[in-house]
Amino acid sequence: MAAEGRKTLEERLGFTRPPHRPHYEHWRTDYGIGALGLHWVMQIMHLPAYAAARFNVVAGCDIVEERIQETGGKGYGIGHITRDWRELVRMEDVELVDCTFGHAPEKLEKRLEVVEACAEEGKHLQIHKPVAHSLEMAHRMAAAAAEGDIWLAVNQNCRYNPACYSIKQLLTRERLGRPNIIEVRNYWHGRPRSLNDETPAWIGHSIHHADLVRWWVEVPCTLVFAETGAHSTMAIYEFENGTTAYHMENHSGVKAHETYMRVMAEKGVVRGRHNWNWHFGEPGDYELVDVYPSGDDDGVRLPLPRHIYEPHWSDINPFEPRKGPWYDLAGPVAGMMGSMGSLMRGIELNEPPDNHINGALDSLRMCLAAVLSAETGKAIDPRELPEDFTV
Repeated sequence: MAAEGRKTLEERLGFTRPPHRPHYEHWRTDYGIGALGLHWVMQIMHLPAYAAARFNVVAGCDIVEERIQETGGKGYGIGHITRDWRELVRMEDVELVDCTFGHAPEKLEKRLEVVEACAEEGKHLQIHKPVAHSLEMAHRMAAAAAEGDIWLAVNQNCRYNPACYSIKQLLTRERLGRPNIIEVRNYWHGRPRSLNDETPAWIGHSIHHADLVRWWVEVPCTLVFAETGAHSTMAIYEFENGTTAYHMENHSGVKAHETYMRVMAEKGVVRGRHNWNWHFGEPGDYELVDVYPSGDDDGVRLPLPRHIYEPHWSDINPFEPRKGPWYDLAGPVAGMMGSMGSLMRGIELNEPPDNHINGALDSLRMCLAAVLSAETGKAIDPRELPEDFTV
């Protein structure tokens, strides 16, 4: 036992330690960002994350005076705030746009206008998930971006939280290999919601975890079967390579907002927990990943970032007392950083970013298929969904 205690982390794992975040240090991150829509998700998630990473937010836009004043008082150093989103897109120092317009039907049409305007100006764009409520609308956005030769990314930020990102890096040939069975259970602390809401929870929020599963597996989903209760939904996914996943969402309004994850892979098992409770969790409770390589019953806990702004990181000036960027944070701030950072990497390398619209289309298909499956009681092949199916 003494000898076991002296083993390094890599010796216990049997492979190199997986990274828990993208390597922002290796690419350009000072592109001028235009923050389009200054409501709560921008103020308490995007802007604090960008400030921590020293991303360069040069302009903001909103039509609500209170939001403009709140953003100006946070100390993020945004040089110019306008009430005209088209003016923001046209600004010379805005190189990419971060759009957080909502996903109510009227906002989706506005999102398409933003994509078209950015394409016309040659400005790359990140848009908040879900990209749309129908494949037809999502394809129109993708086509507009392609015609304008810009990268259109979707903010699927759950991927980039340390536990979720670490699991992705574990599922490689040199580590644990391909996933065979995946289990994801999410408990939502907000108001009770169901798959049948006006803006269904499965599309508006649960797409986080459907996208996470698809990102881990890396191949198309071929079957979805879903059932819904009063405030919870269960889905089973099958993928082209034989991987099976179970995805449960509990939207009953429990206090804790936690996501539990387990993956049975070719060469071992990994289990993790991602905690969205940045405002009332305890240090160390945010991100956990335990790895069980084949033949190891004890498991190895990966060291992950424990720090997050407290009591609420949107209320703290992120420029003090540090001088340089602060990348090693827990979620959800790490997720916002990672999503925007991936778009920047795509711009620099002139290749589709990790969170490109094409992948988001596959995740949207899975969620739309879950809605249709729950309505019909039948298993649905997402690849065969009609383009005009919407929720």
